[in-house]
Amino acid sequence: TTFEILFIDNFTGTIKTASTDDKFVGAATVGITASVAGKQFQVSTGDNEVNLNGEAGGSNATTGGLKGSRIKFTAIAANLYAVEGQLLGNGTIATPFDAQ
Repeated sequence: TTFEILFIDNFTGTIKTASTDDKFVGAATVGITASVAGKQFQVSTGDNEVNLNGEAGGSNATTGGLKGSRIKFTAIAANLYAVEGQLLGNGTIATPFDAQ
């Protein structure tokens, strides 16, 4: 099972698993512009939610979620989801991953 989101507008919110037993593996790149290098963030052990703050706009959209961001979740085993994302952000970018 695969679930993919393409944000057609700025988005702020949390995407999380239904159970705290579920975990993520994978990574996401948070980029700023073509002229400023982005950063890749790998999921840490125990992470099972993604926090985006695109509606903050300006230099405050540090974890991605600006219009055009994309993130994909694929169930790969019991309680395990692969995550891959290309997120657009601004300011001092930071990891979008966290544990519930």
